[in-house]
Amino acid sequence: MKSIITLDLASRTGFCKWNPGQLPVIGSYLLPEVQNHSYGKRSFVFRQWLLKTLEETEAELCVYEKNLLIPKRDTVHKINLSCSLAMITEEVCYEMKVSCYSVAISEWRKHYLGRGDCPAEEAKECAMNRAKAAGFNPQHHDAAEALGIMDYTADLMKLRKDWTFSNNFGGLLRKPKA
Repeated sequence: MKSIITLDLASRTGFCKWNPGQLPVIGSYLLPEVQNHSYGKRSFVFRQWLLKTLEETEAELCVYEKNLLIPKRDTVHKINLSCSLAMITEEVCYEMKVSCYSVAISEWRKHYLGRGDCPAEEAKECAMNRAKAAGFNPQHHDAAEALGIMDYTADLMKLRKDWTFSNNFGGLLRKPKA
């Protein structure tokens, strides 16, 4: 396997790039704001970034988080963003002949954080703590969550990881409640 990339698709997309045998690189990419209710620029910029990223990393596999959309909770803006980023990811991977899969948020969180049903803010904090415990320094929770998706992907594929965790910390990485 040459390279794997995992994505936490959002306005600030988290990514984790990994070539087995090396440490992963994590980070995030901030997409431009929607202007005049048009998603054209945002979609174009994301597509160009993803094309360049997949090409530079020679990725053979791309795994992205499948967002759970709740119509009464989520705005039309969030639904449009989520659907468009997922479809662009699928289309670009198809164009570049990169295998592409999605993973449910509850699946990777259960694996990486110890439970798949924790509230969003708690999950973000736990993912940040987990990444830091493994020696990474994520600037944003999106990057830490992309690492969590990579950890899940590596275990599913039975690949030897180049990063370590002493165990599945789960809730042990949360700050104690005062």
